[in-house]
Amino acid sequence: MKIAFQMDDPAGFNRATDSTMCLIYEAAARGHEIFYYDAKMLTHRADGRVGTPLAAMHVQAGEVWFQLSPAVWTDLSSMDVVWVRQDPPFDMAYMTATYLLGMLPAHVRVFNRPQALRDHAEKLSPLQFLEWMPPTLISADMQEIEVFFETHKAVVLKPLYSFGGRGIVLVESAEALHKEAKEILENQPNIPLVAQTFIPEVRTRELRVLLVNGEVEGAFARIPQGDDIRSNLRLGGRAELIALNPRERAVCAALKDWLQAEGLLFVGLDLIGGYLNEINITSPTGLKTYEDLTGVSVAAKIWDVIERQA
Repeated sequence: MKIAFQMDDPAGFNRATDSTMCLIYEAAARGHEIFYYDAKMLTHRADGRVGTPLAAMHVQAGEVWFQLSPAVWTDLSSMDVVWVRQDPPFDMAYMTATYLLGMLPAHVRVFNRPQALRDHAEKLSPLQFLEWMPPTLISADMQEIEVFFETHKAVVLKPLYSFGGRGIVLVESAEALHKEAKEILENQPNIPLVAQTFIPEVRTRELRVLLVNGEVEGAFARIPQGDDIRSNLRLGGRAELIALNPRERAVCAALKDWLQAEGLLFVGLDLIGGYLNEINITSPTGLKTYEDLTGVSVAAKIWDVIERQA
């Protein structure tokens, strides 16, 4: 197959943790042709073609893990698969790319599906499954935020469209609430913030569950370091292999039909204390970490599904 990756500059990838590299290496090992392009170069031409300067990517072992051929403008309808793998933010540039990719003919399979990427932001899509979530408020109204805090006393605040643990704070006093909420709202004008009741288990671990076509294919705990409640690996968290308990498996099972119906092939769930926290669909991570812990390649299982559907 011909496979195009819409992603950040591969020269900046963290070789120790990057999930996109797992997908690329596995595809190359299977003999597929790999191409790279930058999302901002996507173009809809006057004749209706959607394309971009596309560079063939050749992967190899060693410190320099890839080589790129000179980019040539290419109609993306010539591809079999397009992977959307650049990091958020989930902004209008990202949205525009999903609109353009949604115009590709049906034989080009885009993962995850462009309309689903538009419809289901990480911190908003779990609201469809409230029975599995901790109490959660989405609002820019300080009165609403204050009432929520008075009810729950200890509250975690998050910017709505951040990622990788950025901007997450625990507030346990009215003074801290006003200071932190004001800062988040000023940094993202006209956008609500997320407030969630504090779940004490976050001090010891947060779970990342890897789902492929709605099925659980792997899970591990991310252990925060020191007094930080954030366990993201890029912020110093430590990974540890775990087995899901019945409650955690029930959360995953509750999402299966929805994930399959929405065309969300590869998803990373964040669970804290048995509660659903986020549904990561824009550029889920964890493939390399899980493979390092177990020797099992979830990337291989992803490509198995894609090849069976070809």
